Amino acid sequence: MKSLIFGIIQGLTEFLPISSSAHLFIFNNLVGFTKSALSFFIVLHFATLLSIIFFLQKDILNLLRKFRYLVLLFIITLITAIIGIIFDNCFDSLFDNNLLIYVALLINGIILITLKTKNNERSFQDMRYRDAILIGLIQGIAVFPGISRSGITITSLIRLGFKPQFAFQLSFLMAIPIIAGSLIFKSKEILTLDLAKTEIFIGGLSAFICGLFALFIVRKALYKCKLPYFGYYCLLISLSGIGYIVYKGL
Repeated sequence: MKSLIFGIIQGLTEFLPISSSAHLFIFNNLVGFTKSALSFFIVLHFATLLSIIFFLQKDILNLLRKFRYLVLLFIITLITAIIGIIFDNCFDSLFDNNLLIYVALLINGIILITLKTKNNERSFQDMRYRDAILIGLIQGIAVFPGISRSGITITSLIRLGFKPQFAFQLSFLMAIPIIAGSLIFKSKEILTLDLAKTEIFIGGLSAFICGLFALFIVRKALYKCKLPYFGYYCLLISLSGIGYIVYKGL
């Protein structure tokens, strides 16, 4: 049952623009995940990686035929990876800061709510190297718990004038090397994780299915200009958390 619940949490929050790290923190406070449970979430990243590949298989095949696209994606990934490595040592302390996570989630909500879709015309052909550098830096901000990687990259691409379809496609294509890299980076923790094959299968399958569902929901919400609704959800959770912290401090 725990494996199933962990898989659902990972699959949904990894792609919905509501910050998987913030929800991991919230559920950790509710049920008290053990160290092995937190490491299990790393394993479930592989299942969500497969869900992206399955969902965007046609886009990935097209990507492999465009050398310039690969170069731009490499630039984005390199910049994000550098930021992730720099802040990796202080990630645990950030994750332990209750107020910081809720404030970050509040900022994430504001970013989503203030998104205004317009008649964007930019697509892949219009993407410049400076756009790739900027998006790489923006994606790196999502290393902070409470900031959604998908939310901040999609909204940033739209604000730069790119079409919603391209913003969705690029945001999740960018996630593939980031998730794969994090799995390699955390491989020691994965290898030392002692779990039954049944637990891994149940958790992985639920994460894969929920990941596909979350990708479908995000795409539909983006195309129908409903992404700000996720922002209101983030505001509700963050303000509730901040209010609880203030109440405890009185």
